[in-house]
Amino acid sequence: MDSGFTLDVLARNRNDLRKAMARFIQDLRREREAGKYKALLATGTADFAANANLSMIFDEQTYAPGQPYSGTTVFNKHYTRLVGDLAESGEEFDCAICLDRHDKVRYWIRNLEGKTSSFWLQLPHARFYPDFVAMLTDDRILAVEYKGQHLYDGAADKRQIGDTWAKASTGWCLFCMPTDRDFALIDHTIG
Repeated sequence: MDSGFTLDVLARNRNDLRKAMARFIQDLRREREAGKYKALLATGTADFAANANLSMIFDEQTYAPGQPYSGTTVFNKHYTRLVGDLAESGEEFDCAICLDRHDKVRYWIRNLEGKTSSFWLQLPHARFYPDFVAMLTDDRILAVEYKGQHLYDGAADKRQIGDTWAKASTGWCLFCMPTDRDFALIDHTIG
């Protein structure tokens, strides 16, 4: 009414008004959550810990991709016979080949987004599912999120939580986010 609308106009448009108010409240909540999340990571990451008590167990029975890989490349180190949600070419495909051929990778899995049996890290408003998870020959875990160059700058929150997770594990977990087909970052991260 302060904006000049009469009560009868507001009453006629009450559904639109309700939707607008719901969006406004949701935006405020998301803003508050993001602020608290950033404050948490900014002040207390040295106190975070990661351990194997709540391990992910990848299982062929629960690995259910939306689209199975149907290309001609044979992946010898993928944890299951089926490789899911991987295109037959492109940057993520090249990353998968790098992992499959890496001397220090025992096996790897294409991490499926949104599946209950997949590995994820918490972001302010969603779960972050890295593209690949690998078991290294020295029993460390490597999570890899490949980002195209055009998306890299917008993924700072994913890099931050991945790095925090890796630091909290005291060396048994590693995280990297290669871009622009710079797979040397995987070598550098593994050491």
